[in-house]
Amino acid sequence: MSKKLIALALAGLFVFSVVAPATEIEAVTVDELQAQITSLLAQITTLQQQLAQAQGQTSSGVCFYTDLQQGMTSAEVLKLQQTLNRDPATRVAVSGAGAPGSETTYFGPLTLAAAKAFQAKYGIITTGYVGPLTRAKLNELYCTPTTTTTVAPTETTTTTTPVAAAEGILTVTQYAIPASGTVTVYGGNTNKEVAAYKLKASNSDIRVKRVLVQLGILNDFPWRDLSSISIWDGSTLLKEVAVNSTNLTETTWATTYQLTFDGLDFLVAKDAEKIISLKVSALAVPQYKGAITTLIPANGIRGVDTANLNVYGPATNLTAYSFTTATADAPSVTLSVATDNPPEGNVIVSKTATTRVDLLKFNVKVENIDATFKSGTITVNTNSNSAMSAVELYDGTTLLASAATTTTGDLAWSTFTLPVSAGTTKTLTVKGVVAASSTIAGETLKVTGKANAALSGVDANGAALSLTHSAIAGNTMTVYTVAPTFTLASATSVRSNSSTTTINDVGDFAIGIKVTANGGDIYLPTASHGTYGNTVASSSVGFYPTISTGLGILKASSSSWTCDSSAIEDTANTEWRIPAGVSSVCTLTVNAQNQTADGYYNVSTYRIIWDTVTGFGTKVLQTTGLSALKAPELLLKH
Repeated sequence: MSKKLIALALAGLFVFSVVAPATEIEAVTVDELQAQITSLLAQITTLQQQLAQAQGQTSSGVCFYTDLQQGMTSAEVLKLQQTLNRDPATRVAVSGAGAPGSETTYFGPLTLAAAKAFQAKYGIITTGYVGPLTRAKLNELYCTPTTTTTVAPTETTTTTTPVAAAEGILTVTQYAIPASGTVTVYGGNTNKEVAAYKLKASNSDIRVKRVLVQLGILNDFPWRDLSSISIWDGSTLLKEVAVNSTNLTETTWATTYQLTFDGLDFLVAKDAEKIISLKVSALAVPQYKGAITTLIPANGIRGVDTANLNVYGPATNLTAYSFTTATADAPSVTLSVATDNPPEGNVIVSKTATTRVDLLKFNVKVENIDATFKSGTITVNTNSNSAMSAVELYDGTTLLASAATTTTGDLAWSTFTLPVSAGTTKTLTVKGVVAASSTIAGETLKVTGKANAALSGVDANGAALSLTHSAIAGNTMTVYTVAPTFTLASATSVRSNSSTTTINDVGDFAIGIKVTANGGDIYLPTASHGTYGNTVASSSVGFYPTISTGLGILKASSSSWTCDSSAIEDTANTEWRIPAGVSSVCTLTVNAQNQTADGYYNVSTYRIIWDTVTGFGTKVLQTTGLSALKAPELLLKH
């Protein structure tokens, strides 16, 4: 009888809504029509619920099939509000009262807040959008267990289909990273990973509720080394438990203890895998300092499948992981010459002002834990005629320390603070302070970071650093107020026409050298070499090559060299003039024949003659800073 009455009521509502006089419809506004429609939808929803109850259904038979979001108006919204109002933790005050019966069909800010509260309660991303994940949980609680056709990390428009409950299988195995026995936990370490496990859900989604971990120790107590143990899903902390005698259950005194992570609720999706890791934090000063094992015992992990049944894993005790606890970690500090350490050569200083000359660059690499450097020792190897008055240490452009010097020997820096974080590398620069002078030309400077003492300081635990390293050597710098600098512009080595007796025994070598005039004009001779061999004694030539001996003798049969148009040739004085501030490329070419044995040979620049005045009255025969000025090696036959 009640079914008939409800059906008649529904029919009456329908007829009433469609046969209203046209004049009456024309008289109302669109908003009024929308209000009438909303009211009718609400009445229909109420009658549908009454019909379900009359057919023997309970309030748990509320299912959600469409996605809902803020701004929508529908009977499904009303149903959502009625469902959320059943739980005080997710109740929405849609009309101020915040109690059942105050619902509407409009998805407004209050409904959004209630949806977010529901998502937060059940571990769903709190967007407020009622999509597949949220509807699945609603259907699990108030309809039937549900399975989504697509599992996504955030809410999407993927549909959710209610399905029959399924019994699941939980498989638990060890994960290979980190490997057992490879981890050391030092005093003060926090959240250091010591073990990891792979969880797989078969036949059903499984929500993990509890994890048991068993700790093994040799005649001691875990709380003498560890302050906490935590369980993680990737970078997400699931739960942390303090390590103490209250939270650990003793199985065997001073040997075996069990820790329970309960109150968990994370999802392992059907036929998917999840990696969870175990991390520990250590006391600042561990007392036990030895091996500790961890394992998950048989049935140590409990989950709940979609049939609302408990499932357990692993079937047997897993093999124990082992890690070691130790006293405070020590940093590993490596000192090395930087790749951009200033090369040997000429440096230009001012005649009228103090000049700082780069003498050494070295790297400081710190690993394991942080270190702070407080002092250091530099050795002055050369300081001709006390040209350098002080030696300074820089971190980038920041002056760290300075030490005065007028002679050679060790200098100590002891007034700076340089923190270097673990896992980083700093490059420090040593500079020489050279006073203004017009008579300083040709003075040499060189410094070296003293072996095992270039730097000293303390680590993050306050322990003094004890460094072991070789001397960090700078190169010899020759100081001028006017001088050229030489850099390699080009270099080629090509097998040319062979001799009359042997194929591929003659090579053409070319070295292009960029010459920059600094502080004034620079003069180079235009004279060519007269004869060549392994050694040449002439000092009148401009570019003076060294021909590598390799496996035998490479004899130069001819050579030439010339400068490009930026240099000015003076044929009367047999010289090139490179104006101040100008760079010119001058090229040395050598044709040479292999005299002895098959092998690889090259040609390099041994000496360059230059002057700052015409006529070469005080010429410089420079042999330093030229090592990079060479042609590539070339295979020549004999």
